[in-house]
Amino acid sequence: MKTHKQKNLIFITQIIIILIFLMTLAGCSGGSRFSAWGGGQSTGNLQLHNPYQGIQGIMLEFVESMPPETVLIGDKFDIGIRVKNYGAYDIDTGKGEIILNADSNIFLVEGNKLTKNFEVLGRSEFLSEGEEDIILFPIMVRCFDQLKGSKNNIIKTITAISCYDYETKFGVDVCLDPTAKDNINREEIEKICEQQNLSFSGGQGAPIAINRVDANIVPYKNKLQAMVTIELSQVQDGEVYFSESKLSCSDPGKQNRIYADVELRGQKLNCKSLTSSGLPSNVVELKSKVGMLRCQTELTSTEGTFTTPLTINLKYNFKSKIHQKLNIIPPSGELDKVGCQNLESEMKSVPSDDVNI
Repeated sequence: MKTHKQKNLIFITQIIIILIFLMTLAGCSGGSRFSAWGGGQSTGNLQLHNPYQGIQGIMLEFVESMPPETVLIGDKFDIGIRVKNYGAYDIDTGKGEIILNADSNIFLVEGNKLTKNFEVLGRSEFLSEGEEDIILFPIMVRCFDQLKGSKNNIIKTITAISCYDYETKFGVDVCLDPTAKDNINREEIEKICEQQNLSFSGGQGAPIAINRVDANIVPYKNKLQAMVTIELSQVQDGEVYFSESKLSCSDPGKQNRIYADVELRGQKLNCKSLTSSGLPSNVVELKSKVGMLRCQTELTSTEGTFTTPLTINLKYNFKSKIHQKLNIIPPSGELDKVGCQNLESEMKSVPSDDVNI
């Protein structure tokens, strides 16, 4: 199996070949323009995709028959978790992990390793689908006395939890009109654009989406300021966290928080959360899965209307869960404790390296 670095190298090589092909076409046809925020385009026989749409990041599912529906005491089998990246952001080394939650009195995981890392590339202009991987947790059903004499199957639930670092990337041109708040009649001034509030739907290829951007001019002390209000929301089931230093999906004090890098005309803006007070600069808190952020900057030029690029980059950790029920058949006779002890010794002695396919 190729390593993640090998996959990246192959992917980069493919892009270089495609870019050379595109430059050759441009030289013949006079060139073309491609916007990362636009829809899919076709250049010759090459189909370009827009990865910045959709409302999902990482999605999990149990591989069929992994685990089996019914198991016996002493059974050994794999828990298989399929991890697929449906979004536009790459999960690199140390940016994603799967945690297996299973009753340790009943289940024994090989090497006692309940957490494994994963790496999966997201969608791009050249890839219509993101990568997927399968994470395996070898496991056995332990000998536990409470099953002895039971007439009914015991049903237990195994949970797989994903925690990963993700980003929402967004860009749009906004119109700013320095004359909009002026009481003087300036109808004679030709305006190249109209200042208006912008709404967006369908997501940007991530579990957190930008819904609305309001860009306006606000006078302050004989100066003009650009004020940008941003509405964002959680569009995928799960939990959101923000950690500055490391991957973290368990600290209640960091839950429902998102960090925002916002730039207008290439200048980074200072933003404040409107949905919660007392937060650090550029950190917004979700309330009922919705967050509001306000950013301001002084305008250095006030001559007429103009359009300017606004970019928003949201950073956060995201957590989601899936569950699978197992039917455990009770033994009909005495438990073979010696045999079970031998099996458990084998499971515990295995090195705790990741087992990925």
